[in-house]
Amino acid sequence: MKQHKHLRQLLKLQSRLELWEQLGPSVTEDEWDDFTIKLNALRDLIQLCHSSTEHIISKRELKQFNRDYKQYRTHKSITK
Repeated sequence: MKQHKHLRQLLKLQSRLELWEQLGPSVTEDEWDDFTIKLNALRDLIQLCHSSTEHIISKRELKQFNRDYKQYRTHKSITK
């Protein structure tokens, strides 16, 4: 079965965000709200990619996902 070309990386980011959610540092309410919005948007995009292997993700979104991947690292995910 054909898979979206960015799906593997998106799932990796989702895994990192979910780990950060459990192990991450204490944050302000605004930072938590921002995190929640990002995680929900990522989950929605993953669903789109599952349903359509031809879905186009903008360069702006890809760059933001890269920044999020760096921002939401935890000590445990650094050693992987």
